[in-house]
Amino acid sequence: MGPPIKVLFAVSLAVLLVQCGARKNADAEGIEDSSTDKTWADSVTDGVQDVVPVPTDEKRSVALLGLDSSIDDIVVEMEQHLEIETKYVEKISRSVARASKIEKVKKMVKRFLQVNRRDIGQTRNSVRDIICNKYQNFKRLTTLVKPSDPDIIEPCFNNKLEPTTTRLNKIIADPQRNYRRIRRDQKALMKQSEGLYTLEQWKGFYENKVKTESVATYKNELNAIKEASLKALKTLYNAYIVWDKLDVDMKDGLKYPSDVDGKVELVQAAINTGTEFGCEAMLEALKEADRAEKRKRAAARKEAATAAQRAPGQAEIDD
Repeated sequence: MGPPIKVLFAVSLAVLLVQCGARKNADAEGIEDSSTDKTWADSVTDGVQDVVPVPTDEKRSVALLGLDSSIDDIVVEMEQHLEIETKYVEKISRSVARASKIEKVKKMVKRFLQVNRRDIGQTRNSVRDIICNKYQNFKRLTTLVKPSDPDIIEPCFNNKLEPTTTRLNKIIADPQRNYRRIRRDQKALMKQSEGLYTLEQWKGFYENKVKTESVATYKNELNAIKEASLKALKTLYNAYIVWDKLDVDMKDGLKYPSDVDGKVELVQAAINTGTEFGCEAMLEALKEADRAEKRKRAAARKEAATAAQRAPGQAEIDD
């Protein structure tokens, strides 16, 4: 089952999961106590060129195993996130029940919402990194290796399907937008606390409103993240099979396409993953940051050189 890949991926998600659990335990206790690659798209207009198939069959099989492992691990890890959330809610609820001051309950409520909002965002970002990593691997394959059916090259890259924007895509592709949406909903929830003046009123507000709505939001967001990520990874998995005509069962019960149009549709869906899930935008942002850093270093070197040239003359003036 590709142990090295599975271990590496499991470790990355496990680290996030451990951090999530540790943060929630600490928070509860604290409250209580206190590219430039050339692709086939570039070469089609000039005539398709033969390239050396660098990735071997074995490596491509490993890529499929890696996707399979990622799919399984995401399902397991999301369930474990929900288990951690359940324990966290129980701990906060006990602290609220024992609280003897209104200010302490208010602090717990605000912290509870903040921690859940943060964990949702960090889980989303972690999953997007996984999707984008797998997308880059597939993109590299289409750059280096001709497909098993050469008839799909031109329609795949010259007659592209427009990327689709769905609710699921946005959950992964636009983390800032989703963070603001959750923050806005939480502010609306807290606005309902206006007019609460007694300790018992605040305890009831937590139990009947904050806990109920926040837990529901947490579950809905994680389930949506899981659904979106599995959709993306299965799309890439099926595209690998089509590109190399691998003798492997496709995901979601799909059958290997019998015509060019069917093959093109599956490959284009994988190609569009980069745009639909924010991978291309994230890659471009990283490239721009790198370019900005290079410009900054170049300007610093130029300034240092200019200062060095001026130094002898400046010394004479000082004398």
